[in-house]
Amino acid sequence: MSGNVAVAEKLRKTRAAIVCVLAALGRKKTHRTKLVKLVYLADNRFFESTGRTLTGNAYMWDHYGPNAVGNAIVGEAGALVDRGVIRMSVGASAHGGDAYRYWVDSPGEAWELASSDLDAGELQVVMEVVREYGGLSVGSIVKESKETRPFANAEQYSVLRMEQSPRAREVRRTLAANREFVESASAGIREAEDGAWAYEERVEA
Repeated sequence: MSGNVAVAEKLRKTRAAIVCVLAALGRKKTHRTKLVKLVYLADNRFFESTGRTLTGNAYMWDHYGPNAVGNAIVGEAGALVDRGVIRMSVGASAHGGDAYRYWVDSPGEAWELASSDLDAGELQVVMEVVREYGGLSVGSIVKESKETRPFANAEQYSVLRMEQSPRAREVRRTLAANREFVESASAGIREAEDGAWAYEERVEA
């Protein structure tokens, strides 16, 4: 894969992952930090299974937890806002400064857009991560991201070394099951249009 093609593929997958996360969360306005951590957790879980990140992004150590090199997730979220694919609001942060939050107006339409750029295995990983972590507060998801092995083992401000897990190398071997899972979850998103399925576990205020 040439350099230009690889860059284009990374941008496409990053944008698809962002849209998929927001579609699965429904119309809930999602803090920028939480969005970044959800995409990271999906990338980390996907790497454990396949030896590569879903989006193609690398991650760095940061005081607020893992962040994509070059602030790539935030950058692509901004590009999606500019194109009208997702929405963004800016409000005051409790700690000073601005708080950026993202959402989609139509989870069903957003899901259709995202699912065209992610295969069944990729979609399953993203959706499982949203189901597991989507109900957490910003502080709690930052804590979870910092407890992942790549971050816990990294030096300050270094690029994280992702790790493949032998017990998790099943994503590509179970595409039929992945498709069944994705079809079921997709139906829930289209019917409910509120992403409520993602909050069956570990909901926090």
